[in-house]
Amino acid sequence: MNVAFFGGSFDPPHVGHVLAAAYALCTAEIDQVLVVPVCAHAFAKPLSSFEDRLAMTRFAFKSLAQVAISDLESELPHPNFTLNTLQEVAKRNPSWQLRLLVGSDVFAQRGKWHQFERIVEIAPPLV
Repeated sequence: MNVAFFGGSFDPPHVGHVLAAAYALCTAEIDQVLVVPVCAHAFAKPLSSFEDRLAMTRFAFKSLAQVAISDLESELPHPNFTLNTLQEVAKRNPSWQLRLLVGSDVFAQRGKWHQFERIVEIAPPLV
């Protein structure tokens, strides 16, 4: 199964997030989008509560049947890096072919990410 991993703060989730997921499903041979709100931001960005952001994210994506919302980040050490979350997703779902779904604005900041080259090996970006 081809799965687009879509992580972010989602504070709040907005139409751009929903459109990115829809775009991936319609154009990139993606079977499912896994939306994963961060529990605590790796760059110490202040966020609304995880529970509130998770609820808002579930509401925002409810019209897309091929989107799953995950609370996985709440189980991982804080603050967490995308690499760690991707490794956990891959470990739990070894049959999945992962892609990292990111907006062009986020992709432009990839130099700040922890071991971005390793992320690309696990989940090639879908920008």
